[in-house]
Amino acid sequence: MVTYNRIETLKRALSALSCQSVPLDHIVIVNNGSSDGTTEFLDAAAKTDSRLHIINTGANLGGAGGFKAGVLYASALPVESLWLMDDDIIAAPDCLQHLLDVAATGYLVVQPARIQLDGTEFPTEEAFNFSNPLRHPTRPRRGVRKGAVREIITIPFEGPLIRKEVFLRTGLPDESFFILCDDLNFAIQCHLSGIRIAYAAEARMQRAFDHQAQATLTWKSYYEIRNLIEIDQRYAPKSVTVARAFKLLVKFTGLCLKNQDWPGLQITMTAVWHGLRRQRGKTVEPGPWKGWSVPSLVGKGREGRA
Repeated sequence: MVTYNRIETLKRALSALSCQSVPLDHIVIVNNGSSDGTTEFLDAAAKTDSRLHIINTGANLGGAGGFKAGVLYASALPVESLWLMDDDIIAAPDCLQHLLDVAATGYLVVQPARIQLDGTEFPTEEAFNFSNPLRHPTRPRRGVRKGAVREIITIPFEGPLIRKEVFLRTGLPDESFFILCDDLNFAIQCHLSGIRIAYAAEARMQRAFDHQAQATLTWKSYYEIRNLIEIDQRYAPKSVTVARAFKLLVKFTGLCLKNQDWPGLQITMTAVWHGLRRQRGKTVEPGPWKGWSVPSLVGKGREGRA
């Protein structure tokens, strides 16, 4: 579990793990440089629960860096599978049992259902799209048979149960994404490695917050745009990459003009520029947008093709 400055939801998420019908052997918490009392809370909790392993990164490595650190640590433990999640998702008491039941049928990666506050399930994607630049890189597949278990093509790092051996084939989560799309990249690597992903609808995890669209863009919007372009840089033809980047530019520019979101316009242009230049890592600090900066536009953090 990766956590950053969300002590109240962290407490709920940890409590849910302690109530699983199948006891966990180890609980690894990656504390991503929290400053809200999380460190003190985890130190105290570790004294009463020997299963807790606390990794204090000392800095905010983003979700991607946090999951890389956690997977690297947990892979050395005497366990067969890792259960990955954020600190804002609450597992039902029988969630792990359902995941294990599906995994026992031969799946190396099993994703639970994520439930919103209104009781609806988050949608899943069942197909990749790296040929049509007018559509998103992932899309639903028509005519998918509904049921308790079905195969999907992508996962979020919100609850998947993953056999340790998978990471030997896909590699560790890529910290260069910092946040967002690191899980999409992992899912694509699973697909390229011939690893099938199952969706277990009976394994349920409740989100602590609603997923709501925002009227104005934020620092997270920067990483969403930049990293979507990076996904195309890695897996799509150059023509699709450029065309879809232009589509993102038009889409978010139009949204910002409509809402008179002038910082959002800067975010959009910076993110598209960085995406096309393949700048990676934490190039924008989380928090209020601080505007353009010359160093961020001229190549810091740039890496080559993966």
